[in-house]
Formats: sequence, structure tokens, C-alpha cells
Amino acid sequence: MEKKTDLVGFLDPCLQQAQALGKSFEVTRQLFLASLDIDYEKLTELGQRLIALMERGGEIHVKCPRGTDLTLKADGRSWINDDGKSSVIPYLHNLLVGEVFVAPLETSAFGVVYPVDLPGDITTGFRLEFNGEEKAKVSAERMFELAKSRLESATGNPYSIAEFAIGTNPCGNMLLATEKAYGTCHVALGENTWLGGNNESSLHWGFLIDKPTVCARAVTIDKKPILKNGKFVT
Repeated sequence: MEKKTDLVGFLDPCLQQAQALGKSFEVTRQLFLASLDIDYEKLTELGQRLIALMERGGEIHVKCPRGTDLTLKADGRSWINDDGKSSVIPYLHNLLVGEVFVAPLETSAFGVVYPVDLPGDITTGFRLEFNGEEKAKVSAERMFELAKSRLESATGNPYSIAEFAIGTNPCGNMLLATEKAYGTCHVALGENTWLGGNNESSLHWGFLIDKPTVCARAVTIDKKPILKNGKFVT
């Protein structure tokens, strides 16, 4: 930071990731490369359109057939277009790219989130419940002890909503690119000061909402659809 030197975080696939996906390393590598070989001008344009809509303010409503039904607000917070051209934070870039995200108002979230179980996850069947100023309630159907230990060992407040984001990478495979995958949403718990929020924690933990190609869902702002059935309607 003192030298103002750019740092790029490169999420190169590994054999463990391929095994978790049940694919060969070469297939996993090709999926990864496909997520880099995209039209970055279109990626930027999509992100800019979404942010222009989001910055109008108002209530954001997220639903999906798995049971997610969440409302939150981000009025006055700055949205970031992770398109590979602008830094997420000063001098820090990451690959893969492809999401627009924001730090929601920490006391604005109400409702429940049922995130997707991803290959390799030991803890499955997560359920997050938000109720404004109260700490989020986190539970899981299987091996919750591991998640509980991770939360309880974190400093600060790991139970605050930290992030809301929409994936925009058109070739992002949900199982490999996760939060960058086109038409998905995700929320995170914990640290968000680097996103422009007010919550400090040693933990930042993201949870992917829904399956983008098979499940209907709608992200709306003041009842105007932004994302529905895995497709942008901006």
C-alpha cells in the first residue's frame, strides 16, 4: 500500500478443487480458463447498468425456491463493479472477476437465506436468519459444529450482514467461480469495512444463493425486477 503497487489475487484451480467437483483437473482448468476468456467490455457495461439501478436506493428483495426470502437496504453505500478494470480496494485486483457488490446497511436485513451446498463442503444445509439489529442466527443440517467453531473463534461481530452481490461473469461456472457466476446472488457475514461498511470482524464468509440455471428467483428493487429465473431483465 505504501508503494502503491498493484497486487493481483489469481484463483488458479487445484487438484483438490477438481476432486471436489468430481471432474478431472484438465476439465476443471478449462472451466477456469473459460471464465477468463470473456468479453470484458460487456462485463463492464452490465455491471454499470446494474449499479445505476441499485444506486436508486430502496428495498432490495431476494427470493428463491429453496426458501430464501430476504430484504435489505444499501442506501448511501457505494456499489463496486468487479470487472477487472477497477480495484476492489486500492491496488488490489482479483481473477476471476465478475460481480457487483455492496456493503448493506448492517441493521437493514430481515428474512432468511438458504444457500447452495457446494461440492467439498463438509457443513451442509445452512440456514441464515436476519432480524435487523439482532445478530444473525446461523444453523446447518449437517456438521454445524465446524461452522459454529469458525464463527465463535472470530473477533469482532461475525454475525452481521457484510455484503450483498450479484454475479456477472457469463462463463463463470457456479461450482468453480461460485460468487462470480452469472445470474447468482450471494450474501456474506462479518467484516465489511473494506467494502465501505461499518462492521469489523476477522471473518468474511460468503454464501451463494440458488442455482442459476434451474431455479426461479427474483431480485427486485422497489418491486422492479432486476434478475429473474437466472436472467438479467435490466
